[in-house]
Amino acid sequence: MKKMSSIKLSAFTLLLAFGGIFVTGCTSYASEEQLAALEQLKREVRSAQDNLDALKKEKANIESEISKKNAKLEECNKLKQEASANLKKLGL
Repeated sequence: MKKMSSIKLSAFTLLLAFGGIFVTGCTSYASEEQLAALEQLKREVRSAQDNLDALKKEKANIESEISKKNAKLEECNKLKQEASANLKKLGL
């Protein structure tokens, strides 16, 4: 009887030990390397996004400059046409 109880206790202990190993062995946690790689990727994405934002701002500034210069060009062309018309009136 005592021997049977001892065997059951040993079997239960082994079962519990293997069960614990199985449960902890199958749980997938990110390794330190994977966490470091993830953080590096996050930094790279943040940097790329910041760079994109800066480039968009620069593009908007350049487009604004182009718009202003086109308006100035139109004004100059209008003045040129008026000057040509006035020169024709004078016969020059």
